[in-house]
Amino acid sequence: MKRPKKRAPQSDTTVAVGVAAKVLGVTPRTLQRLVASGVLPGPVKHGCYDLAALVPAFVELRVEQAQDEAPGPPGSPRDRWWTARAAVMELDLAERQQRLVPAAHVTRALEFLATTFRARLLALPRKLAVQLSPEDPHAIEAAIEAEARAILVELAEDRTLPDWLDDEPASAGNGAHDGADGAPAAA
Repeated sequence: MKRPKKRAPQSDTTVAVGVAAKVLGVTPRTLQRLVASGVLPGPVKHGCYDLAALVPAFVELRVEQAQDEAPGPPGSPRDRWWTARAAVMELDLAERQQRLVPAAHVTRALEFLATTFRARLLALPRKLAVQLSPEDPHAIEAAIEAEARAILVELAEDRTLPDWLDDEPASAGNGAHDGADGAPAAA
């Protein structure tokens, strides 16, 4: 009767490549690439790795990688880069969560509101004139229209900004425009 071949004794920490990769949380191919690049110790025999040597080397590699990715001392270029990167990510998240609205959308909404307000304000004299003086609506209409246009001119010429807008340039679209050619709205 034939006896089975004796295998070479293995230490308790020698495991196959798949097991070693699973312990380290990487794929077998990644483990092999790290070994080939000299970052991790090679197999003790074909396809078998010594975990006692592999795990400390892998932990050291991860610590080095974490240090490379961590921000530097406060005020350093690396710290400023990380701060800027975090700010961009926060803005991106806020936009995705629809907590931020693009400036172009706000501008279009404000232009729509200003145009609508102007149109309705200029339509008001005719409506009120007939109600206030059915026998002579033209005089009332002219008086109300003159006041409405005076209000529009005053708003168009007003260059003051609220305190919360002071950091914006004063010429950044502060006047009333008709929107067609960018010229101030007619009074």
